[in-house]
Amino acid sequence: MSFGTTGHLGLAAGEDGRVRWRADRNAVVTIYSEMATAPPSFARCRLPTLLIADAESQLVGPAQVAAYRDALGELLVVRSMRAKHQGHGRRARRGLSRP
Repeated sequence: MSFGTTGHLGLAAGEDGRVRWRADRNAVVTIYSEMATAPPSFARCRLPTLLIADAESQLVGPAQVAAYRDALGELLVVRSMRAKHQGHGRRARRGLSRP
């Protein structure tokens, strides 16, 4: 499969011939810095919240979900999907669809 210079499915061939996800380094740094900041307090942030947890990961554990549920009550919607690392595309849409 040829990925060309513009990429296919968000992929691009590097100078070494390996295929990688296309990403702007500045955007990646910004995203990680946002994730590293403390979240706002639940008292200030009374918004409907969707928490997506990987069914095969312990990154978001039951204690964390319980804390969010206690703080947000019915504003919290929890969805679980088998993503292994990244949830995107059709697989993610299927995983997040309501039963």
